Amino acid sequence: MAACLLAADAPRLVGLVALGLAVAFVVEIAAAHLPAWRAADMVPIGIVCFALLLERAGMAPASVAFILVSSLGLDDHKPAEIVVNTVMLGLFSLELAQLLR
Repeated sequence: MAACLLAADAPRLVGLVALGLAVAFVVEIAAAHLPAWRAADMVPIGIVCFALLLERAGMAPASVAFILVSSLGLDDHKPAEIVVNTVMLGLFSLELAQLLR
């Protein structure tokens, strides 16, 4: 069950998140030279992060990771909008999980 995260799985989860963020930042730096490709690179990386985290961490953390990584592909970074979107989708994911139980 996704809600039951064992202590033995925590290092692997942290490693996957760190790997996803490292890849995202490398792509972000490389995308500075090719701004047209930045969005096309970050959304698939966000999807991969979502897929890796969904089974282990659950819907809410996976959604948050997807939004944060995918938002790196935006040309106009507005941190307030990104935070609000992340919080709202995270809360929606938690509420949806409660309804589906």
